[in-house]
Order: sequence, then structure tokens, then C-alpha cells
Amino acid sequence: MQIRWVLKWLSLAFSPLLALGIITAPAPSKLVVLQHGLYGSATNLRVLEDALQALAPTDVLVYAARASEGTLTRDGISRGGVRLAHEIEALAQCHASLCSLCIVGNSLGGLYARYAAATLFDEEAGTMAGLIPDAFITIGCPHLGVRRFTFAPLPALLHRLGGLVAGRTANELLLRDGRDRQQPLLLQMSGGRFARALSAFRRRRLYANLVGDFMVPFGTAAIEADAWGAGIGDERAAKQFIHRPCSVTVDTGILGGRGSGVGMLLDVAPSSSIATPQNGDLEGVMAVQLNSCGWTKVVCRFQGASTWMPMAHNKLAALRREGWRRVFEWIEQAHEGAPVMQHLANFIIGVELDGVHGRDSQVHVTEPNQACP
Repeated sequence: MQIRWVLKWLSLAFSPLLALGIITAPAPSKLVVLQHGLYGSATNLRVLEDALQALAPTDVLVYAARASEGTLTRDGISRGGVRLAHEIEALAQCHASLCSLCIVGNSLGGLYARYAAATLFDEEAGTMAGLIPDAFITIGCPHLGVRRFTFAPLPALLHRLGGLVAGRTANELLLRDGRDRQQPLLLQMSGGRFARALSAFRRRRLYANLVGDFMVPFGTAAIEADAWGAGIGDERAAKQFIHRPCSVTVDTGILGGRGSGVGMLLDVAPSSSIATPQNGDLEGVMAVQLNSCGWTKVVCRFQGASTWMPMAHNKLAALRREGWRRVFEWIEQAHEGAPVMQHLANFIIGVELDGVHGRDSQVHVTEPNQACP
């Protein structure tokens, strides 16, 4: 808090000099793009935006994407991804000082971000819009779609109604868009140029709710197809997952539901794995191919969220809203995710702290009982 007041005072003190041209502000070198999710707006990731600006007010240009706000998110992942790519290109052209690119996608925004990265990727130069790919981060993103990962199991017949809820986007998330021998878009996005674009980033990290996420259960958010399915069964699967080899336990209390925030980290090393569909298991194929890029998986949990109160999704991003919709922030207690967003901001800027709250905490490394993946 004291640092913020000092920065604000310095800004007021030097603003007349900047206006007169006596001194010049440092030009930003890192571009951080924040992409909201379904029916979202540029306001949604304000908590993360503020945290980033407090850590690096001059060297980082933080931009909240706004080309796909509201009902535009109904028109499909590819169209949203292309719009995001155009925004990034425009920013890179307007700010010649920019060198590196970080993309953060919340929920559906993570899929937009993956599509945009592939659209922008120059494989020969290894750049995106002329920038060096630095960090790619998703927050509660349905990487594997939601066909298997609705909160409660739904019969395939009801999947046909998805279009009423979210248009073409829903059909793509339910893997219902593959026609005329064409693969569903999400399956296409797990390999080929999409995987190469993901692998081009120096760092990849995802944040996922271990339990209590009605919108995006853990299996699809954490790219974990085995043993995971409908969100209603996440608590049972979590009991085994928290003992995963090579995981780092940040807070056992959080993993046990006695606290809120980051409970565990899991590093999945890059590999050359390639999978083919077996008995229609498209989710399994996508998981193998996406995990081959290598990820750090950040496992989160919120004390007030559970199978019977599955309201963790918007807590994860500390989602902000405008106008009368702010009442939903109070209902969801979305502010509980602010420490998680601080954890993410620290990662982007390169400030690694022990513990999500920015204080010293004991970190435990789980001893592997088999070879790490």
C-alpha cells in the first residue's frame, strides 16, 4: 500500500514536467494483453490490471482487449481470436518500443488467446506481431471444451440446446462443430501450428479451480482428461490429484478447503507426444497434445466454494463488473481472488514470492513416487 502511494505522489510531482517535455516517460518494452471471457468486458480483469501497473508502471503496457465484448463472444472462437490478433497487431504498430508479448486469457478468453497466438505466429522469425512471445497464461479456461466437463453430466440430446445459450461458441465448446469429415475446432487447436505457437512462448501457465467451478471444472481448465469429468465429481478426483508426483504444495490448508488462494503448483515438462483418437476420446487426444507444450499448472481453491456451492469460477479472476452488475461481485464474493491475481501479476513481471499473499510461507515439495511427466 505504501508503494502505491509513493508511485501516485511521484506521478503527480512529475506530470507538469512531462507535459512541458522537460523530461520524457520511459517507453514500455513489454506488452501484456488481457482477454475477457464469455459475455465479458474489458473491465473484468481490472484487479489484475491494477496489480500489474503497481508492479511495473512504466516498463509494461497493459491492454484490456475490447473488440469482443458482450454478445460478440457468441460468434465463435476463431472470430474472437482473429479480432484479438488484430488488436495486438495494432498495439505493436503504435508502440515501437515494445519487445515482448504476454497474453492472459480468462475463461473463453484463453481459447481466443490460443487462436490469436497461432494467427500472429511467424514461425520463421519466432515472433508474434514482431514481438518475442514471453508468457501465455489462462485463468479457468475450458481448454478441452465442455462436452465431458459440464458441472453435472448432461445427455448428448441436451447439447443441442447449447446454441441457445452461447451461439456458435457453445457448439464449438461442446465439440459439435465437426462436419463433412472436418475435425472440431478445439481438436484442430491442440496440434499443428496452434501447438507450435503455444510452444513458442518462453513460459506457459494455467490457473484452475480444484473444486466448485460450475462453469469450467478442473479437468478442462487444467488439461487433465484422465480421471476427471463433470465438475460434480471434482472433490473425489482431487483427493488423488493433490498427491501427484513432482507437485509443489504451497498451502495444505487451501488444498484441504480450509483457506483460499493458490494451493499447489505442478510442472508438466514439454514432450513430443502425439495422440490419435481412441473410441471417440477427443478430450484425451487434446490433453496429450496440449500438455506436450509444457505447462506450470497452478491449482487454486476457495474456502466458500464446494460441490454444493460451486461459485469459484469468477473468484479465480477476481472478476470486476460495471453498473448494476456489480451486485454479482458481492453475491460471488469475487474479491477473494485478488491474492491469486497478485500471484499472477508477480509471475508476469518476474517477481516470484513464497506464498500467494506475498509473505514468506513454507513450501513443500512432494517427493515423486514415479518418473515425472
